[in-house]
Amino acid sequence: MNTLRILTLLIVSNFLLNIGFGQDKISVAQKGKQITSMMKEYHLLKPNMDPNLASQIHIAFIDNLDSDSLLFPASMRLEINALSSLLQDDLIKGSQKYFDTLAILYYGNIKKAEKLAMAVFNTKIPQETALISNLTSNNDALLSKKWKNIIIESVQNNVVEKLRSRDFEYASDSIPLYWSVSVNEIKDRYAEYFTDLVEDSSYLELVYLNTIASTFDPHSNYFNAEMNQEFSEELTSEREIYGISYQKNRSGNIEIIKTFPGSSAWLSGEIHPGDEILSLKFGEGETHLTSGYSMSEFEKLFRSNETNTLTITLEDLDNNIKNVEITKGKVYSDGDIIKSALLVGESKIGYISLPDFYMNWTDTSELGCANDLAKALIKLKKESISGLILDLRNNGGGSLKEAIDLVGIFIDYGPILVKSDAEKNLFTYKDFNRGAIYTGPLTIMINENSASASEVVAAAIQDYNRGLIVGQKSFGKATGQNILPVDPISTSFLSGVTPENPEWGYVKMTNIGLYRINLTTNQNRGVLPDIELTPIDSMLNFYESSYSNSIVLPEVEKKMYYTPQKPLPIDELKSKSIERQKNDNSRAEINALTQLFYENRKKLDKETVSLMEKIDVQQKNHDIKLKIIDLYESESKSYTAKSLAYDNDIYELSPFMKTYNESFLKEISHDIEIEETFTIIQDYIQTIK
Repeated sequence: MNTLRILTLLIVSNFLLNIGFGQDKISVAQKGKQITSMMKEYHLLKPNMDPNLASQIHIAFIDNLDSDSLLFPASMRLEINALSSLLQDDLIKGSQKYFDTLAILYYGNIKKAEKLAMAVFNTKIPQETALISNLTSNNDALLSKKWKNIIIESVQNNVVEKLRSRDFEYASDSIPLYWSVSVNEIKDRYAEYFTDLVEDSSYLELVYLNTIASTFDPHSNYFNAEMNQEFSEELTSEREIYGISYQKNRSGNIEIIKTFPGSSAWLSGEIHPGDEILSLKFGEGETHLTSGYSMSEFEKLFRSNETNTLTITLEDLDNNIKNVEITKGKVYSDGDIIKSALLVGESKIGYISLPDFYMNWTDTSELGCANDLAKALIKLKKESISGLILDLRNNGGGSLKEAIDLVGIFIDYGPILVKSDAEKNLFTYKDFNRGAIYTGPLTIMINENSASASEVVAAAIQDYNRGLIVGQKSFGKATGQNILPVDPISTSFLSGVTPENPEWGYVKMTNIGLYRINLTTNQNRGVLPDIELTPIDSMLNFYESSYSNSIVLPEVEKKMYYTPQKPLPIDELKSKSIERQKNDNSRAEINALTQLFYENRKKLDKETVSLMEKIDVQQKNHDIKLKIIDLYESESKSYTAKSLAYDNDIYELSPFMKTYNESFLKEISHDIEIEETFTIIQDYIQTIK
């Protein structure tokens, strides 16, 4: 064997040993070190791992494990902060002293907390006990009181939920019975909670690795292989599922909540809400009796299964036992797909709802939401629409490529977005295709939950003066993330030669910043609507800027050339809308009721809150919610929502699609924001005639 080959083999073998290749199990320290190395190289901020950053990760890790200071009280936190010096070595050298030391403390404190919490149930918990707020926990006596405090609150909330499910129709002498039942349920719940904490050996590791990633910014995260697959499936319009949803019932058994339309469980016609699951058998494997299973144990069965068939044994509400075989398959996900309709009033307006920017991440030959929207537009144009409403409310983003392609549907050609990378290089994304599929009047709806890719679309349409932006200020996220394998081989010279090991996991890393074509950024600012719709509930708004570690993008310079259309008649349309909203009695009443709702909620922040006070507040707020829903969902007087003629034949052939569509039409017929947007686009059409 020649000298060069020997040296090469030594280098490769040494490299593989250093990264843990061939070992039975990859240590959490190796994963943490590799994530840190990747952050330094690929993250948008390219952070330096100084002792201060190690201290930040330590504090965040403890907070993520124990946000209520029930496992690590304040006095202990001061003592264990010194461990952050060990963390520095873990992250840089790959040692595991910090993680192992903290794990010993963590599991020891779980046992201690379990003893304190379960001791509460060995004493009488009287119904009239008030909830005492603002307790600190610097010693065992105070920590015990804090556990009692939290258990009382859990029981109170459980009682309130039972009453709420009956619309608060109850006799006063029934409260002690509800209280007694709730105490037993909460006791079982906490017993299961502590068991899960101890038995789920992966939990501590996942929280640790995710904390390392998320300390740098709110959108960087660590995924294990299962989480990575689930995340990818969330961004597709179809998912492979058995089609059942389940929960633990009051008897402690696992029962069916619902079946998903179109799934084999739904098509079987034999699985119904309330059916209790007695056993599961995946393929030709063993039968798992589910009695006594915790939810985490039950879910592990599904995660560990690799077969496509499942025999499920059920007991229905009439105590009949049945075996049903179901098959995992692709199921249409109504919550993640484009839906379109006609709003027929003074004129015909097309309406398209896009919940997220999905694509097929596992098969890039499959087309995504931009293609689906183009097809929907072609069908709408056959209906001779006079204008279009594209609803991006509550659309948290998704594929950046799909967002860019979607903008190209509405503009002739030109730049759409500027991207910066970790090296501060700037790249321009353009629509190179001449012409647009739709050139008519356009209105885009956004709100505070419209983020990322949604903001890219709204900003580009606004910068080109291509359409009106209506609603509330958007979320303000203008960073992009890529999912990268943590396995060092994936970034080494062996990439493509040796398959990556999924046991290392994956990092969703923020590695790009996004700028509008006018070179401003939506980051921490959001897209400001041309015409604001007074928000129904503006009390709890949360934006990108609300994060303490939100990234601040620097100003950039770059030559940009684009040709916007002539300015839109925004001032005239805006003044008309403001006047309408001001005179809208329903909107004014909703805002007044919302204010009252939160005033009632503040009563729960008092030093002491009794069960009866909590019931009184919740009952009043329950009634307020019902009134708000009635007002918000009053049927439109301006338009009638109809399905497209092209789609009617499909609905007749597919019962579950027909059910989805009927629900969709009802929803958009009872939405006061769509009502006002419809009127705005009608005014717009009249203005440009």
